[in-house]
Amino acid sequence: MSDHKHTAYHEAGHAVMALRLGYEVRKVTIVRRQGVLGKAEIRNRTSPDDIRIDLAGALAEALVNPNDEQIQLGALSDWRNVRRSTREFVALGFIGDQEGDILIEELLQETRALVRRDKAAITKVAEALLEHKTLTGDDVKHIVEAVR
Repeated sequence: MSDHKHTAYHEAGHAVMALRLGYEVRKVTIVRRQGVLGKAEIRNRTSPDDIRIDLAGALAEALVNPNDEQIQLGALSDWRNVRRSTREFVALGFIGDQEGDILIEELLQETRALVRRDKAAITKVAEALLEHKTLTGDDVKHIVEAVR
């Protein structure tokens, strides 16, 4: 799979998951800027939904090619975000020290199921990203609604 296709599926996964969880997607792009391959701009992310949205990128890539090692490289910053969010939950007293890994595993399984359910929407958004390179939040919303 090409780098652009990896990035398109990755960012589509973030965007579709955010929409499904009720968040506003401002923009999604696969245009490389300042060393970043792509970006999904999502407004007002909070709580365990942050972790679900972060996990959705790599899981969306895995839908297309589950054995591709490049998936792990493209998701490193997302995994750092997952760990950071989990540490914040511990620091705020929402979960105990021992519960962080359990939370991540539970959210990983849950997000994997959600990504599989939304495979058609993720694919359509990724295809549109490959064609146009950047989509507005409204573009993404229309694509996702058309797939339902």
